[in-house]
Amino acid sequence: MANKKLSDIQASNDPYDARSKERLKKNMERKIKKLFGSALYLFETMLRTEIEKNPELHREFKSELFRVGNRIIQNTKKELDCYNIQYVPVKIEFRTENEDE
Repeated sequence: MANKKLSDIQASNDPYDARSKERLKKNMERKIKKLFGSALYLFETMLRTEIEKNPELHREFKSELFRVGNRIIQNTKKELDCYNIQYVPVKIEFRTENEDE
């Protein structure tokens, strides 16, 4: 079986699907940023005294952490582009006892 290229994959032309994919990308980016921001907060909280002693190391760590996080976000977006994505909302119906009869 031959490997497919990204250009060989049929993409959906439905605008709703495109919006769903963009919404998913933004949600994934927000979650990844929150994850890395939380990690930085924990690092800064737990190692406050060491950070005060060596602010250059803190700047270097923070820069590297955000570089890695941004790379992960970009790779995630590229991977999501390989999929046809459609948001399927959950529909919940409530019935009263009188409706069952």
